[in-house]
Amino acid sequence: CYSGTAGMLELLEKLPVSQSPQFFHKIVDGICGHAHPRFQDYGTVWTLAEWLGVLDETTHFLEAVVGKNVSEEE
Repeated sequence: CYSGTAGMLELLEKLPVSQSPQFFHKIVDGICGHAHPRFQDYGTVWTLAEWLGVLDETTHFLEAVVGKNVSEEE
């Protein structure tokens, strides 16, 4: 069972390094109101339950680090 930050980091380690920039960029796009990353693009990396957790926790983390009051251009 994956829980907490350590569990999410463990799940993120399953993502191939070559796909990491695209994944995080899509998360940021989703925060800014654009297209979110799609499970079908990462279904070979994570199960659906893992995907939902990774997507939620990564989104919350980036919102906390970057801040919610940043304009889309920034």
